[in-house]
Amino acid sequence: MPNGVIREGLLSIKISGFSLISLSDDCFTTDDAHIEQQAGVISEVHPNSKFIVNSRVLDILRPGYALSTMDSNIQSILVGGECGYDAGLRRVRKRITIADFRESAAKLQRMGFANRSVYSFIIGFHWEDLSMVKKTISFAFEVIMEYDVCVFLQWYVPIPGSSIFNLLDIPVETFMRFNALFSQDLVPISSNLSGQDILRVDETVASLKHLLRLNKQDKNLQYLPIADYHRIANKQIQRTQKAAPLI
Repeated sequence: MPNGVIREGLLSIKISGFSLISLSDDCFTTDDAHIEQQAGVISEVHPNSKFIVNSRVLDILRPGYALSTMDSNIQSILVGGECGYDAGLRRVRKRITIADFRESAAKLQRMGFANRSVYSFIIGFHWEDLSMVKKTISFAFEVIMEYDVCVFLQWYVPIPGSSIFNLLDIPVETFMRFNALFSQDLVPISSNLSGQDILRVDETVASLKHLLRLNKQDKNLQYLPIADYHRIANKQIQRTQKAAPLI
C-alpha cells in the first residue's frame, strides 16, 4: 500500500471521527521497511488511531518483525492458523509446522503482543474425524495456556470457488441457503462427523473454557457452537424474509 494512499485514507478517517481501522491486506507484514514507512505516516497523520492487522506465522518469525514500530497503534494482530496438527497444515497447503506456530506465539509474547494476538483455527474439514478435530482444539488450548494469545475456533464452511468446495461438488445454490449447509443433526454437509461427534466437540470446548476461566483466560478462547450458530443464522434469515422488498 503506497504511503500516499494510507495518508489520504487516514486523513479521511480522522475527519470522520473513526479511530479503529482494519487493514485487510494480508501482505502488510511481509516487508519491514514498508511497515516502518507506514508507521511514520500513521504517527504524523493520525497518531491516536488503532489498527487490526493481518499477519503470517513466517512473517512473525522473520528477524526483526518491524510491527513493533507500530506498538502503540496495534489493537490486534490476526494470524491464520487453520489446523492444529502438521498433517492438516500440509493438507491446507500451509508452509509451516506446529513448531513454527509455537515459536511465533512465543515471539509475540516476548514483544508484548500476546493478549493482542488472535490465532484462528478451523475445525470440521471434510477429511477430519473426531480425533483430528480434537488435535486442533487441544493445540489451541495449549497455545493459550503457554503464551496467553487469543484463539478464534471456527467450524469450516465451504466457500464457492475454493479447491475444497469444488472437490466436494456442492451446488452453489446450496451455499446460498444456510439451512441446506447442515443436516437435521446440525452436522455441516462438508463434514465426516456425526451428530454425536458435534456434541462431543461442544462439550470438549466447554470443559476447556472452564479450565481457562480458572486461570482468568476464558476470554482468550472464542467459539460458537453449531447449534447457536444455526439459531442466530435462522433469526437473521427470518428478519430478511420479513423485510420489505427493495424497489
